[in-house]
Amino acid sequence: MELSRRDWNQKCNELQGTLGWAKTWALLRALIGSTTTKSETRKTTQRIAHQFQGTERKKVLQDIKQRYIGNATHADSSLAYTGKANPALDEPLTIEVRHAVMSATKNTTPGRDGITNAMIRNLDDNSIKRFTEFVNKHWEQGTLLDDWRHAEIVMIPKSGKTPNLENLRPISLTSCLGKVYERVVHHRLQTHLEDNELMQHTMFGFRKYLSTQDLLLQIKEEVLTTVPKYGENILLALNLKAAFDNVSHRAVLEGLSKLGCGQRIFNYVKAFLNNRTATIGIGGIRTDTFNSPEKGTPQGSVLSPMLFNIAMIGLARALEEIEGIRHAIYADDITIWVTRGSLGEKQELLQRAADTVNAYARHCGLACSPEKSEVLRVYRQGYDLQNP
Repeated sequence: MELSRRDWNQKCNELQGTLGWAKTWALLRALIGSTTTKSETRKTTQRIAHQFQGTERKKVLQDIKQRYIGNATHADSSLAYTGKANPALDEPLTIEVRHAVMSATKNTTPGRDGITNAMIRNLDDNSIKRFTEFVNKHWEQGTLLDDWRHAEIVMIPKSGKTPNLENLRPISLTSCLGKVYERVVHHRLQTHLEDNELMQHTMFGFRKYLSTQDLLLQIKEEVLTTVPKYGENILLALNLKAAFDNVSHRAVLEGLSKLGCGQRIFNYVKAFLNNRTATIGIGGIRTDTFNSPEKGTPQGSVLSPMLFNIAMIGLARALEEIEGIRHAIYADDITIWVTRGSLGEKQELLQRAADTVNAYARHCGLACSPEKSEVLRVYRQGYDLQNP
């Protein structure tokens, strides 16, 4: 027993300063009996899949596809760039490609082409140069490889839920090379938006140096600490239902034109969003390739959060025009609050803001989610809600 204790203490000492090592985390997972490892997840999905046989398996896959992907839809592919020319953003891609290659995450599952990030990071200088030339050819032509628009969707069980078809979530595996190209475009576009202050200051999601803490602090300072002695502040929280899956491509592309992002970024995003394909599988069984619905932003994409933000810039601007309200947008959550005026005036302003959100959401192919939206009335102790 003493020897075992001494060996254990020695092992613990050896682990000091090694939390960045994969072996350390593997040991910790084994000690706590984690059921969320890749091997356990694979076994669970295989057990779910093996409940079905023969033609029943095909039906199950179709049901999963219908539930999580939906029917194919066709977007207007004729939409053209109408913004100002932007020679700086249209310039050929250079050292950015090398930076994106070297910053690729090591342990990432590849897409259909089988090319891993480890392979990409091991490219020599000549190979990176040739890859840069290849990417620039597509950059100039506004085209994209089919493999870079394809997703291998894997269904995995939700953590802590009973393992069955109702408790699955989709994970999209896309091309690692395609993601390198995405990171290049993302960096160029993000720099343009932030340096030129094209994103409204009321937009907090997926931006450098901004977080939920900043938003919560603002609400605390403007709503919770300014409650009048004989009155109330009112906050309206709205949520856009399945926003990333349903936002229209037109809303994204029109947003790019209005921001003057240049012809080449517009062409890239248009090619990136349109004509996407996928397969969906669980536990070793998989559908044939199908066309993805031409709406929403691709799951797991480097660009998707920014593209969604671009579609929402118009909403932020519309809300800023309503005098008397304050608002903040974090991805698909819109928070609006009023701290001045009579109760009737506050209600009128909030209704106007809600109507603005609803109208803009419809324009973008979206809708508010009633079950995730609510009104919060903030008042001091002793305030009579029935007779304010």
